[in-house]
Amino acid sequence: MDLLQFQGSNLIGGMLNEVFRLVPEYSGENPYFGNSISVPARNIAEKRFETLVRTEVPRGDHFRHLNEPVGTKKAKREKREFEMFPFMGFWEADAQMLEISPDGGAALMRDDAYAIMQGLVMDLGEYFYYGQTEADKKMFPGILQQMPQGRSFSVGGTGSSVSSIYFMWLDPGLQGVSWLHGNGGVIKTTSPYRRIKDEGEGRRPIMEQSIEGWLGLQVLHKESVLRIANVDTTSAFSEKPPTDRITDELLGAAKMRFPTFMIPNLYAFMRPEVFRLWRASKPDLMQTGFAPPISEFATFEGIKIVVTESIKENEGIVSGLPSLG
Repeated sequence: MDLLQFQGSNLIGGMLNEVFRLVPEYSGENPYFGNSISVPARNIAEKRFETLVRTEVPRGDHFRHLNEPVGTKKAKREKREFEMFPFMGFWEADAQMLEISPDGGAALMRDDAYAIMQGLVMDLGEYFYYGQTEADKKMFPGILQQMPQGRSFSVGGTGSSVSSIYFMWLDPGLQGVSWLHGNGGVIKTTSPYRRIKDEGEGRRPIMEQSIEGWLGLQVLHKESVLRIANVDTTSAFSEKPPTDRITDELLGAAKMRFPTFMIPNLYAFMRPEVFRLWRASKPDLMQTGFAPPISEFATFEGIKIVVTESIKENEGIVSGLPSLG
């Protein structure tokens, strides 16, 4: 059937992809604003990565009276460890089916490879935020597992359609949020190879190919992440969406929680619905009834805006969080 799909006379439009998702966290694509982003990545030779983090510098007792000593003091450091996790994807096709394919089955194998990669990137985008769970620890801890206490705030939304805005410092020097690539950053794809596959009580020849690598995620600086949770997106695409859910004042209050040196590399990740709510809060242009063009939202006071579908639109209400004011 796969072969017929590729050879059929009705394939005028070729292969259409109905499974598309904005995943800028790994793909780097940010089509809303026609630019690209880059989440930094550190290549690690082994499976684990350890680093020392200075958490306190010496303060006080720098001056002294004559004939009296100055106080002793030292910086405080702590060791933090991050781990890479193995991933693998593989695709296969019946070897004899490929023999009768016009191009030797290259198109079929290529499409399967592309589908596998799309699925992997989508998963990575979701794991970027949510990572491992109590029930499934095969993947790395995400932003939510690594976010320090006191960096999450609520805007008070309720209902089943609540999402979040995630602010992240993407430092090229790898001191903030960054991907971790194990095994020296090698992601390897095998050459297609033929083997006999056991299926139930029978066997058949297949051509198989796989991709393998090691991935992790680090949130190194304790102030490199902030979350605005409980954003109710229910009315985002209504004719007159609410204008008080996401405002410049709210984003400005979030910006104030970051050290000034982070601002040039500070990014705000939000779902399309959340972006729509923010856009709706702007006054109409020349009283035409239309909100300002999308291009005007690419940055906000130095914060770069990224629209993503990796953040869930139904994260669930997070209770006990302070308001951002």
